[in-house]
Amino acid sequence: GRLGYVLFYDPSLLLFSANFPYWRLLEMWSGGMASHGGMVGAILGCVYFALRRRHRLSHVLDLAAFATPPGLFLGRTANFINGELYGRPASESLPWAVRFPQELEHWSDARLSELQPAVERALGQQVSLEQLANRVITTTQNGAAGAPLRAAAEPFLTPRHPSQLYEAMLEGLLVFAVLAIVWMWRQKPGVIGSTFILVYGVMRIIGEHFRQPDAHIHHLEFQTLGLTRGQLLSLPLVLLGLAFLWYFARKDNPLMGSWRGKTVES
Repeated sequence: GRLGYVLFYDPSLLLFSANFPYWRLLEMWSGGMASHGGMVGAILGCVYFALRRRHRLSHVLDLAAFATPPGLFLGRTANFINGELYGRPASESLPWAVRFPQELEHWSDARLSELQPAVERALGQQVSLEQLANRVITTTQNGAAGAPLRAAAEPFLTPRHPSQLYEAMLEGLLVFAVLAIVWMWRQKPGVIGSTFILVYGVMRIIGEHFRQPDAHIHHLEFQTLGLTRGQLLSLPLVLLGLAFLWYFARKDNPLMGSWRGKTVES
């Protein structure tokens, strides 16, 4: 996941620095993980496991694919709880729009100075511009104690789509439901894994419509076919999923058992 983020989103992290850990790639605490990179790593892990244990690779990939959507659901839910990877601006009238204080991390000093008086009144003390964003983020997440500051900061924040929850539903629950429905009937090895790649790619492309691009690559978005970086990375998944599905569905292999309990043919 980390390598995927560095290669797809921020290659500057491949540079070395004078501070520990001396290679920015290893600065895990600074954030930066990519699900596409994690998927490549998981596939390589399945290849290693299948070769080491002498299992059929398509069987291992099918089982891994079936287990992946719940993890994606939990990961996107964690994104929402952490206020990261938030959505694009939404209409004020959208009932489920959310205001994420984490957007303050990308505000200019001029915008922060407009918010500063309201924050200082709510806290009853002075707060420097350098500390303002972190103070608002940490305090507003502090349950009832953060309520006065939340009320003071909310008018300044942008109502946004909770894209993390959209993606949790699309990439997690919906993909899992599709796989479960397909595997109600006996399938050839590789069909479930191929279906996952295909459907995940489609769901990610849909979800990207509501997700705010990362600040450091915002200027690069929509320059190719009008697509975001996440959509560009997902498009090959859709094409690969279609190709693999066609290949495995036509291959002369015995049917596997379904999750309803039928056994594999000998």
